Amino acid sequence: MPDSIEQSFVNYYEALGVTEDADTADIEEALEHYEESMTFQLNNPLTMQSARYAVNTLVPAIRQYLLSGQAARQQYDQQLTEFKRQQQNQKGEPDELPDEEGLDLLIRQPFFFDPYDGYDTETPAYTLRAIAQRLDTEWERARSWITDTSAATHPLVGYLTHAALRLRLGERVEEITQAIALRNGKGMNPDEAIERCIMLLNPLVEHPHVGVQELREGGNLFHAGTFLPDHPATSALTLYHTGSRGCAFGTVESKTPWLTFQSRQPTMRFALMPESTTPRIDPTHIKIPLHFDVHSLAHNTSHTAELCIRMENCDPPVELPLQVLIYIPALPPRVIFDSPTTVPLSLGTTRRGQRITITVIPHNTGDEKHIPLTAQITSDDAGANAEPACFHDREPVTLTIDTSTRPPGSSYDVTFHINYHLTPGASGPTTLHLQGEILPTIWQSMLRTKALRKRLVPGSIVLLMGIVWFGSLGVIIASRTLATLFFFCVLPLCLLGVAHLSIDALLPHIQRSGHFTIHKRELSHWIRWTIPLGTGSILALICGLILHIDSAFVIGGIIGALIGGVIGFLADSARLQKKKSSI
Repeated sequence: MPDSIEQSFVNYYEALGVTEDADTADIEEALEHYEESMTFQLNNPLTMQSARYAVNTLVPAIRQYLLSGQAARQQYDQQLTEFKRQQQNQKGEPDELPDEEGLDLLIRQPFFFDPYDGYDTETPAYTLRAIAQRLDTEWERARSWITDTSAATHPLVGYLTHAALRLRLGERVEEITQAIALRNGKGMNPDEAIERCIMLLNPLVEHPHVGVQELREGGNLFHAGTFLPDHPATSALTLYHTGSRGCAFGTVESKTPWLTFQSRQPTMRFALMPESTTPRIDPTHIKIPLHFDVHSLAHNTSHTAELCIRMENCDPPVELPLQVLIYIPALPPRVIFDSPTTVPLSLGTTRRGQRITITVIPHNTGDEKHIPLTAQITSDDAGANAEPACFHDREPVTLTIDTSTRPPGSSYDVTFHINYHLTPGASGPTTLHLQGEILPTIWQSMLRTKALRKRLVPGSIVLLMGIVWFGSLGVIIASRTLATLFFFCVLPLCLLGVAHLSIDALLPHIQRSGHFTIHKRELSHWIRWTIPLGTGSILALICGLILHIDSAFVIGGIIGALIGGVIGFLADSARLQKKKSSI
């Protein structure tokens, strides 16, 4: 006999097609025809499941309750009457059964779920709690079935609404199935959806929980690690499934502003399955990424953040408070210099032999109070030196470069190496570059302005012109006495002009070689006037005393070659460049 009135949903009289006052013979005859019909339906795949249930369950129950004696039948009839009375009372009530009641009532229409054939190959479920057990035991099949929203109404929603007449349960399941559908890539986890459906249909099911790996001090403290305040601070919290069945799902929420999760969000969802779950379903462990914003936290101290693990697969949800401990040590020295170190420091142009010095001051932007700065500075260049070689915070360091061993006109690039190994964890610029140039000689300056080949060509041309011109003047002077007086006046003036042109050409190169204070107006009158005029007068007198024409030509040619060669060789754009730069 049924243990409860709810199990009397199966009216054996209606199943046999007889009245409730039928005698035993009629019941036996009807049962024989019913059993033959169900046995025949076992051969039909579409009816085999319901027929198997009838043969294996209903037929033995009918024999037990209707054909095993008058007492058993009376007890069954009393419970059937009570059931009908309750059904009649429920029809007059506006509300259906509460969601957590009537889960073991037998439903006349069995429940099938199969995404492929439309019927089950196992015994169908006749109660809501049995439906929950089917979803639980056949999780992998249920995973694809529960997420199939191709039909307008989900099969489980339709069954709860029309077969089980549980409208509220149908609405709640419909909300779950709609939440599974991806919306902007953020739908409910399928395993969470299955667990939510199971919890609705079987609230007494075992509820799984989650655990946290590496907890200490009473099970609610997680040591995340030690993080430098100027480095990215990340860790991971590992959650694992602690039950034997079902999906454990919920959220992890940070109660502390400087602790966030993936994409810097304050909350993160999780869904976990038991250890024996196939890898095709959700994982049994999950790492929750932790991001710590430690820049604003005090150094040389520990900090605690508050987390809350909320397990929503329990009714009511269970909250597990959790503390996350991190340590922010003192910041080791972080060195910057008051001079730029990313590009070479230009020392300009200096005279050879001059000692060049520059002073740089290191600044420790770390916690100098807790970890003082101590670093070394050296150079591989034999002509470079740093004092002091071992420096501290805000201690001036003098860098010296000796140029006496460096050739004139050369450039130098001296590298000073900085080593922080004396202070563990210290960092900063590892090199200081000093660049400069040694002043060139007059000859180097001339060749920089105009190459030797370009000087020789015009010098040779003007030299030949001077030979021809002054040689011709020598012949004229030797053959004509009156021309001597003319030459005696012209030659000193020519040498004076050559002297001034030579001074103008050489003066920029002299200044470039380091004699910056020399100017033309400050030169001695002997150099500018007396020597050129005197030399010209002497040469003119010599040419006038020589009466031999060939000798006069040679002497005049020599003079012209000297004058022309000097003018052609010295002529360049140095003076013009000097004027432009002064402008």
